[in-house]
Amino acid sequence: MKKAILVLAALVCSGLCAYAQDSNARSPLTVDGCLSHSGNDYVVKDKTSGESYTLLGNNGTLKKHVGHEVAIIGTISGGSSNSDVNASAERTSEGNASGLSTYGKLKVSSVKMVSSNCSQ
Repeated sequence: MKKAILVLAALVCSGLCAYAQDSNARSPLTVDGCLSHSGNDYVVKDKTSGESYTLLGNNGTLKKHVGHEVAIIGTISGGSSNSDVNASAERTSEGNASGLSTYGKLKVSSVKMVSSNCSQ
């Protein structure tokens, strides 16, 4: 009976851990930086960390802000959690059409212009 309770408790704990990881993967990330466009890619380069993110979606709005400093809010696409993105050792660089090294794909939910020109 004790073994059955221990197994049940372990299953409940592992389910809660999986739920916590899944909900963390959906938490929004804000990137403040310069927006550029090359080929089919829109890329924002974070002005604090220097890291670049390929942006997914909202192309009509992104097009209007190329060359501007923007604040992008979105979620990391492809199953990475934001904690993975914040850990440099965990990142895998991938190239894009502009030759920039990007640290992930960011699914855009909001775009806000900070400045009409980039300060970088």
